[in-house]
Amino acid sequence: MKNSSSRQPPKPDPAWTPRAKAVWRGVLADFDFDGSHDLSLLRELCATITRIDRLRATIDKDGECYVDRFGQPRVHPAVDAERRMISELRLLYRELRLGEPPVDFRPMRLRTG
Repeated sequence: MKNSSSRQPPKPDPAWTPRAKAVWRGVLADFDFDGSHDLSLLRELCATITRIDRLRATIDKDGECYVDRFGQPRVHPAVDAERRMISELRLLYRELRLGEPPVDFRPMRLRTG
């Protein structure tokens, strides 16, 4: 439901990434939440976006795979964590009735070969 109130929306958490803050502001500008439960879910959604952004930064820095102590290639643990966070993000979008998350919230595909 569209936001029709004239009250000042709550500010985003300063620890969130710029993308999470933009989602917070955008959702609050477009929708009028009817309770603290929805606001709690929105906070969790933005915290999840922040975790995804930080995991992606780690993967970009370290790479998707690494070589373990036995010389075997392994998937970086952040790749699996990112996939779990994206699944959580999709659930939160549905719970808040916001539709599907943006396309850039897709799990990374590992490059093989």
